[in-house]
Amino acid sequence: MNSPWLAYLSLTLAKLVVCDPDFFKNLPAELTQAGARKWIRNTLARYKGLDEDARLAFLGLDVWGLPKAIGYPLDFKPAWGMLPPQNDALWRATPFEVPKYLPPTLKPSQADVEDIFQNICFGRPIQSWLPTPPTWEFQTLPAGYAALQTLINTRVSPGLGELVWDGVIPAGLQINLTTLPKDHRAIYISPDMQCVVGLNELRTRYPNVKFEVHREHGPHFVIFTRQLLTPANAAYAKQIFYSGLFPVARYDNLATLNLEKVCALYASQNKARKSNCQVLYES
Repeated sequence: MNSPWLAYLSLTLAKLVVCDPDFFKNLPAELTQAGARKWIRNTLARYKGLDEDARLAFLGLDVWGLPKAIGYPLDFKPAWGMLPPQNDALWRATPFEVPKYLPPTLKPSQADVEDIFQNICFGRPIQSWLPTPPTWEFQTLPAGYAALQTLINTRVSPGLGELVWDGVIPAGLQINLTTLPKDHRAIYISPDMQCVVGLNELRTRYPNVKFEVHREHGPHFVIFTRQLLTPANAAYAKQIFYSGLFPVARYDNLATLNLEKVCALYASQNKARKSNCQVLYES
């Protein structure tokens, strides 16, 4: 990430390695700086008629040469046009609100694409970016909902971020989400967390997952075993999490969450309480 050119060249070469691994087996064991530049240039020339990234990188090599890392104490952000908010009239006149919903990848705007193209192919510095409108479809939550990703500390356990990034919960309800280091696929829930879909239906629908109701962990608990949150099982876990058992739904499918019905079920426990959803412990 030191510079757009370093990022682009690295990603392009990595893609070519995956595309044609046999060719890269012939990479010389030792290369001088001049030899490395020649080898990279010849490699990009080989693929530039087949791959547009290779073609642009071939042009960029003549503009930039071999990338040079920007080490401490220098800052890489100016190379990307990223500056802190400036105290001038243009910044003050540009209203900006942090979106309530963030997808896992952000689509660039046309201006972003043009900036990177001009930088790589012609060496033009990237313009300092002002706050720009989000490029994704969903940006704010409907009234009455809270985003799970803003309420859950996903850093304490792998897989939690992938599980909740596009999830919502009715504002005012609680769900304490955590994990256990077990080598089997299971979900443990407190009795109050059962929502519209019942456990028996889920046991039939997902026979390879163990569902158990536990009272000893307290109210509002949902506990996934880490085996269920591994990359191989992540899609399966996500399906279960948004199946209707819990008072959550995916952002782009709010129709599956009957807000009035769910709030009525939980009103006695959550009345007038602010949403307080967090990972409570990690074993």
